Amino acid sequence: MISAEAIRVLDELPGGWMVVGPDDRIVWVSHAAQEWLESGAATLTKAPLREGTPLRGLLAPLLERVRMRHAEVILREGMLELPGRAPKPAQIELAPTKLLSGGILVHVIPREHPALGRREHHIEELNLLTQMAHVVAHEVKNPLGGIQGAAQLLGMEADGDDQKKMVTMIIEETARIRRLVDDLLNLTEPLKLKQEPVNIHEVLDRVVQTLKMDPAFGLKPEAIFDPSLPPVLGDRDRMIQLFLNLAKNGLEAMGGEGKIVLTTAAASDLKLSSPGSGPLIRVTIRDFGPGLPPELLQRVFTPFFSTKRNGMGIGLTVAQRIVLAHGGLIVAENQPHGGLAIHTYLPSCSDEQ
Repeated sequence: MISAEAIRVLDELPGGWMVVGPDDRIVWVSHAAQEWLESGAATLTKAPLREGTPLRGLLAPLLERVRMRHAEVILREGMLELPGRAPKPAQIELAPTKLLSGGILVHVIPREHPALGRREHHIEELNLLTQMAHVVAHEVKNPLGGIQGAAQLLGMEADGDDQKKMVTMIIEETARIRRLVDDLLNLTEPLKLKQEPVNIHEVLDRVVQTLKMDPAFGLKPEAIFDPSLPPVLGDRDRMIQLFLNLAKNGLEAMGGEGKIVLTTAAASDLKLSSPGSGPLIRVTIRDFGPGLPPELLQRVFTPFFSTKRNGMGIGLTVAQRIVLAHGGLIVAENQPHGGLAIHTYLPSCSDEQ
C-alpha cells in the first residue's frame, strides 16, 4: 500500500509518475500522467500490462529489464502509444522502489515537458545570471564605495539637522544597494557544504531561540518534534540559515505577530535523495497568515519573485538552493484553514554513516 505522503509528494514533482506492482499491474498513476496520457486511472490500472492493456508494448520489456538488473533503466527516446491517440514522445525512467514491495517506479518525462533538458536550461540561466552579476558588481558596487566615503566626509562638515539627515540617508541607501548587489552575487556562487550528521531538533531549537530574541517579532512558536528521527546528513550552519529564513518568511506574512508551528516527521517510504543517504525526514514550518493564490504559489521559489511590498524575492530562492544542495525537496502549499506550510524533505544519515 502506497502511503498518502508518498502520493502527495510524487504528485508535486515534474513529469508523470506511476508505480507498477510485482504482477506488472499499474497500481497508482499521478494526475499529471493521467492528463498527459489522456487516460484515467481506471483505464490504466484495470489489468496487468502483460494482458494487452495500454502501454504494454513499451513498458513490459523495460519492466523485465529492471527486474533482471535490479537497477535503473532509462529509455531516452520512447514513444507511448494508446488506442485512438497519436503517439507521444517521452523519456521513460524506471527503477526499483521501496514504495511498494516488489514495485517499480516509472517516471514519464514528455519531450516537450520543461523537466526534460531542465539541467541544461538551468546552467544557461545560471551562466547568464553570473555574467549579469559581475557586470553589476563592477559598474554599480565599486562606485558605491566612493559615494559612501564622500557622504561620510560631507557628514563631518554638515550644518544643521536637515543636512545631517540627508547625508545619513545617502549613506544608508548606498549600504542598502551594496547589500542587494551582494545578494545577487551570492545567488551565482556554488554552495559549499560541510557534510556531517546533524541533529535536526538542535537546529530547530536554535532557530526558535533566535526568533524569540528578535524584537521585531512577537510570537509563541510551537514545536511538535518526533524524537526518534535519525540525524540529517548536511551542513548545520546552512540548515540554521534555511529554517530561520523560512520561519521569518512566515512571520512576515503575518505582520510579525501570530503563531508559527514547526513539526518534524519521518518520510521513510520516500527515496528522493542521493545514493548512499538514508530515508528522508520532513520538516514543516506553518504560519497562519493569508496564504497565497494558487497562481502565485507555483512561483514562490522563483528568483526575485515576492508578494511583499519591499521584498526582493531572494530569501525563498536561497532556501531552495540550500535544500537542493542537500539532495532534498521543498514544497509550499496552502492550508485548508488558512496559512502557508512549507515542507522540507532532507536525507538522513544512512546506517553506514
